[in-house]
Amino acid sequence: MNLYNNLSSAKLSYSDIPSFINTIIKRILEEKNLIPEQNKESFFKLLETTINLVMLKPKVKNCLTSCF
Repeated sequence: MNLYNNLSSAKLSYSDIPSFINTIIKRILEEKNLIPEQNKESFFKLLETTINLVMLKPKVKNCLTSCF
């Protein structure tokens, strides 16, 4: 809640966003105990991979335009 209230004063670079999101999600999941202990490692690996894929931000339109 504090982060949300102070969002205007928080400065994140593009490269810091994945670790920031990862940290927030991990903290919520661990505090609420939402993931069984035996699945935590594989889930967090999947989480990191997913965040990295989202952050790739492919430029499909530019790529298609240059192909034609």
